[in-house]
Amino acid sequence: MAWHRPLYHRFAWAFDLVVRDASAGRVRRLAALLRAHGVRPPARILDAGCGTGNYARALARLGYRVVGVDRSVRLLADARAKTVGAGPVFVRADLTTYRPAAPFAAALCRGVLNDVLDDRARDAVCATLARAVAPGGVLLLDVRDWRPTAARKRLEPVTERTVRTPRGRLSFRSDTRLDPTRGRLLLREEIRLTSRRQSTVARNAFVMRCWTWAELRGRLRRAGFTRIRRVPAARVALPGDRLFAVAVSAPGRAAASSCSRTR
Repeated sequence: MAWHRPLYHRFAWAFDLVVRDASAGRVRRLAALLRAHGVRPPARILDAGCGTGNYARALARLGYRVVGVDRSVRLLADARAKTVGAGPVFVRADLTTYRPAAPFAAALCRGVLNDVLDDRARDAVCATLARAVAPGGVLLLDVRDWRPTAARKRLEPVTERTVRTPRGRLSFRSDTRLDPTRGRLLLREEIRLTSRRQSTVARNAFVMRCWTWAELRGRLRRAGFTRIRRVPAARVALPGDRLFAVAVSAPGRAAASSCSRTR
């Protein structure tokens, strides 16, 4: 399971070293989309699946009030450690069951839903996002697009990276096989940390399930979003194997039951 990836737990401190971050330039484009939908600072924004908090912090620097939610204790600890002064609030929760205390003007969900494998869980996360966003609010979401992802992985099945860290030399390797019948990526990862005193190795095998536009649009619509449109990935500085959706929560839709409570 992706949930058991060492990068989410034991090696969470190295996540940003292995998964290269392009949030700085991308956030400007995401913020432009938010403004185009009337979401301006100091509006409340949910960063669903915030990881180490790069997007949450960048949006907070623009004046938004951000709540970052993630399931990983280690990633959240890293997110809090990297936050200086007033910034986002980070909350541990599972996105299939998360209930915000008050609705958000917008939600961001970046590259998270590929780790959600079964249909019920996918619907549950989409329902969570719909409850979290106030009627008329906007969701910005991206996932892996099966066809271009499969084409890319056929050509480049192996990813390798080596970086020097204060703890030693960190080597990362990921091997991907395709499961075309189910639109899945079968991944094996190895992380090796070598210092003068010792060498530590962590290995994990897990699955990612990609998406199609028809599935993404259908699940968002059933969850209560309207005006669901696909935006070219390049417009928000994403790779070409991503699906990027902008969806508006149905005006007049009943807000989440928890929205009547105060935080």
